[in-house]
Amino acid sequence: MKAISLFSGGKDSVQAICLSLKRGMEINCLVSIVPEAEYSKLYHFQNPCLTSLQSKSMNIPLELYRSKEKNEVETLEKAIKDASELYGAEAVITGIIASKYQKEKIDRICKKNNLDHIFPLWMKNPNNILEGLISNKIKAIITRVSAAGLNDQHLGKVIDREIIDTLKKLKAKYRINISGEGGEYETFVTDAPIFSNPIEIDNASVEFDSDGGRGKYIIEKADLGAD
Repeated sequence: MKAISLFSGGKDSVQAICLSLKRGMEINCLVSIVPEAEYSKLYHFQNPCLTSLQSKSMNIPLELYRSKEKNEVETLEKAIKDASELYGAEAVITGIIASKYQKEKIDRICKKNNLDHIFPLWMKNPNNILEGLISNKIKAIITRVSAAGLNDQHLGKVIDREIIDTLKKLKAKYRINISGEGGEYETFVTDAPIFSNPIEIDNASVEFDSDGGRGKYIIEKADLGAD
């Protein structure tokens, strides 16, 4: 089945693609939507200029859209409709985990345009999602934090066994969602088995508001490394 994939460049997008490919899906296009609002209910998007590097490494075309806060849903529908028609897709793949708001919007758009909605991470145990990063050899770095216990020391770190253990301890103490579904953190994937080349970060900076408990890892320069 031919499909397009809604793509933020983060761990859930990439893991959803990996799982869909294993199930025999053919992914013809990545669709990335850059929101106007920094904290959007519909889109999770960090380091938007870098999805083009991921697209190149995966050898999958990228269609990039920009959305104003007042017409996020309309932009999403246009992006899905246009890309699916352009690439002859029959389905839309997403990395949605637990957001009923997101799922309902995409379900409605897919139904209206006669497309299947494929969501391999939906309601999956957060522990299993993080373990999937390890087993599928997906290298995801933390690019934003916004939860008790997470600070500037976590920004730019790869989600490995040590980080997973840290997240589990924070869950026990602060009841955070260790998969980041509650907005606790966001990620950017720099390497995966479906990448022909890893993404090498040449320059990055950290912004952290200790009073507000929020921070960003801003990738300022990156390129594809050697395969």
